[in-house]
Amino acid sequence: MSNKLQYSKDLISIEDKNDISKIFYDGQYIASFKMDFDKMKSTIVMFDINKEYDLIGFFNETITQMIPTSFAFPMKELIFENFPITRNDFNDIFNKFKEEYEDKINIVDIELDSRQCIKRVAIQIQIPKNTHYIQQAYLRNFSSNKEVWKPNNQKEKARIYVFNKHKNSIEIIGNTPAELNYGQKTKSIAKEDYFYSLAMEQLMRRIYETHAPPIFDKLIKNPKIIILTGVEREIVVDYILLTWGRTRECRKRLKEVYEKTVKIFAEDYKGKKLPNIAVRIDPDFLRKWHEDHMMTFLAPNSDEHRKLSHHLLNLHWKIIKTKFPHTFLTSDNPVIFFNSYYEKEKKKGNDYMNSQIEKFKKHMDFDNWEGYTEIKGDLGKAIANKGVEIYLPISPTICLCLYDKDTTKSLLTPHKINREIIFQADQYIFSHHNRLNFIKKIISKNPGYVDRDGNRQEIRASFKNIIKSIQNK
Repeated sequence: MSNKLQYSKDLISIEDKNDISKIFYDGQYIASFKMDFDKMKSTIVMFDINKEYDLIGFFNETITQMIPTSFAFPMKELIFENFPITRNDFNDIFNKFKEEYEDKINIVDIELDSRQCIKRVAIQIQIPKNTHYIQQAYLRNFSSNKEVWKPNNQKEKARIYVFNKHKNSIEIIGNTPAELNYGQKTKSIAKEDYFYSLAMEQLMRRIYETHAPPIFDKLIKNPKIIILTGVEREIVVDYILLTWGRTRECRKRLKEVYEKTVKIFAEDYKGKKLPNIAVRIDPDFLRKWHEDHMMTFLAPNSDEHRKLSHHLLNLHWKIIKTKFPHTFLTSDNPVIFFNSYYEKEKKKGNDYMNSQIEKFKKHMDFDNWEGYTEIKGDLGKAIANKGVEIYLPISPTICLCLYDKDTTKSLLTPHKINREIIFQADQYIFSHHNRLNFIKKIISKNPGYVDRDGNRQEIRASFKNIIKSIQNK
């Protein structure tokens, strides 16, 4: 049985069968597609060049679809064969994508037939290696040596102190005077090889990362919310959503949800606990899933983006200021969530989050329900929850805060904001100074916040109905 995968606007679809796939364009069977996973190469071959198709449209749509998914496969080379379009038509389309992806795609081989049409062309896709999950421009706001690099805009020289929670110490990777006096280079931290696809890297750089830093510079010079225009607030909201969703911490949460849910499904299927069975999600699938997750709340036309943007724009915005030496930290998970309203209500005995969950579970027949997810230790801190407070330090002395004035009567102090930054960091805490012994004390008293792998998500689920229906087929 073939599996049909629909792409944008149902214009292109693929039927997978064995090693060769059929490509349909606007409902017409037009080409074959083969993926060589060992060589990370895809080949698309036109098979009936006598029929009249919108070949230029097909070629354009194919590149539009294939390059963004080049990392999910993954794929380093895309080959077209027997394409009866002229070299000029090919160049018109290809140059548009070459410009869009900033020369990350290149022609490595091209062969023309007697009509000067494409017989074979190989396009090389450069998968980005050094990908940052926290923007460098953001980290440079916390650099320890602005007087060195800022006057001449030598960004590559910006440095910052890095505290490793897992080692409970400042991380030093060299013994040069610059390293010892100013910390690590900002371009060398908060990054991971091949963390994003080429399409996601370009999308973040061109749309989301370009416009926010000048707004933060504006706030650093004049820390008053009133100076922001409506458009600038929308840009900041998108930046908050991006910075919240792009991190390793977010990916690790998704990983735990998947692996724990699959483990529960396997145990329900076997009808017993499987303590010796470990579930591991494929890294390439996890990357693709993470990017899809990001786009659910970043894509401008998505319902989730509209809902979250409207929620954040309608919160009260405030700048929290501090002075040296009591300055703000930041981390590899810089958007901080807190909910003082929920904490106060819980102390009064009104644990409304858990009570809502319990009422919901009583209403449902839990044993026959498909699934249920509970976030351990994070009740109240979801981005759209009642009473949530959102903190984003944008410099050592300035922190942006979004909150609901109707539920939140007092905000966290700079000291408590730093505590939450330490607690909610995945592994690394960043600072413009090296007086960080207080972090060691906080971590020593709160060891549960050091390495949270495996403890981010508590999943409770039942798949009995689904399994019964599968077994009865």
